[in-house]
Amino acid sequence: MAPKEIVPAMVEACHVITGEGADYDALLELIGNRRFVLIGEASHGTHDFYQERARITRRVRPRQRQ
Repeated sequence: MAPKEIVPAMVEACHVITGEGADYDALLELIGNRRFVLIGEASHGTHDFYQERARITRRVRPRQRQ
């Protein structure tokens, strides 16, 4: 990807996190009923990252049991 294409591609792929329950709906649709979901740690050690990872994990677990 050419450098001039990177910023528009990032803007298109980004989702604003508002603290609302629907923040991760698009992500969960991508996950679907997959058996494994890997969540990286790009900001290791930050409170915000761990808080958001916990929100995603709580929503993924029930979906995978179906």
